[in-house]
Amino acid sequence: MIRIKFLFLLCIFISGFSLDNYAQNSKKTKTLTEIFQIISKKKKVNINYNPSVANRIHIADVTSEKDVVGALNRFLVDYDLEIKSAGPAYLYVSPLQKFVLQGIVVDEQSLKPIPCTIIMDGKKTVTTTSGGKFSFSLSKGTYRIAIKEKAFYPKVVSISLSSPRNMVIKLKKKEQKADPPVVLKPAKEEKKLQVSAISYPLPDSVLALQPFIPDSLPHFFIGYHPSDSLPKDKFIDFALKFNLIMWAKGITNIAFEKKITENVTAEILLGIKPIRYDEKENSMSYVIQPEIKFWFLRSFKGFFIGYHTYYAHYGAGDIIFPFLRKGVSENNRYAGYLYGMGASCGYYWPISKHWNLEAVAGAGYIHMAYDKTLLNNSMNKKGRFDYNYFGLTKAAINLIYTF
Repeated sequence: MIRIKFLFLLCIFISGFSLDNYAQNSKKTKTLTEIFQIISKKKKVNINYNPSVANRIHIADVTSEKDVVGALNRFLVDYDLEIKSAGPAYLYVSPLQKFVLQGIVVDEQSLKPIPCTIIMDGKKTVTTTSGGKFSFSLSKGTYRIAIKEKAFYPKVVSISLSSPRNMVIKLKKKEQKADPPVVLKPAKEEKKLQVSAISYPLPDSVLALQPFIPDSLPHFFIGYHPSDSLPKDKFIDFALKFNLIMWAKGITNIAFEKKITENVTAEILLGIKPIRYDEKENSMSYVIQPEIKFWFLRSFKGFFIGYHTYYAHYGAGDIIFPFLRKGVSENNRYAGYLYGMGASCGYYWPISKHWNLEAVAGAGYIHMAYDKTLLNNSMNKKGRFDYNYFGLTKAAINLIYTF
């Protein structure tokens, strides 16, 4: 009975140890997306990648490595991907550059083509066509090509590939026991075989070197294209914007933004606020604010910084948002103009295919010139004043419609 209990406890211990070991091992792998998020936070860099692809790739957790990019590239080579740098704080995922290696295997003496088996780097095995031809799509590097055929001596060829290349591989026929002499008619001399020059690049679908792996098991991606790494908003060229803060203050406004380059856009804001005091008196305030933006990732994506100028005219009793002035009193009326410039920063959030949000804040310098009128029985005009303003020059929560 004691022996049975001992065996039972031993089985429980072994099962627990196995489960713990499995749990520990499962923690050592992460999705590529998780690894990118950790690297982005630790190294304070932006990484451009396709989440739908990265979520399906599971590799060892290399975030603790000193050269984390080099370690990642060693794993991603199996997926035909690599990480490249576009600046000190910007990385992006790109497909490996491929070159076409094609050729033919022939008999060393007769130069006749030989159907045979070719092993690339001891991993990839292909069979030549009936005409002895083969073709590979490979990244830059050095490769060992082993050729095997029963009637010929095996041969190993080492090749360094940095551009498209053609080659002819000659095999020596194995010696056979001599047969009784047979008189044959002299055969015509075979013409030397030539491999036609390739027109690079050839699509992988023509080469048909690797079977297509369905999305459910994406161990590597054939036919991966850089455009796959761009989100759906890559074609945004024009945006129509409404500043919700200005609308809340009763200022009718609209802004137009146009993509200039991949990382630069231009915007102009127009705002107007009519004020009616009575049947005989009313005033009008308006604002014009052009701005140039530089986007850290690309246009209409993520963080940006901007430079803007400002011109506004304000009517009696109203100074258009967001400026303030000393001595503003509800008992007086003011009319004048202002101009200036400032710098801003903000962030852009996609919501749906066409609708998006943006938050912006900016500060700078404004010069104001205005007339002051005292609201007494005589409506005295006190004179003209100037005021220099340093502070908030732009504040917006924009609702955006993109085209």
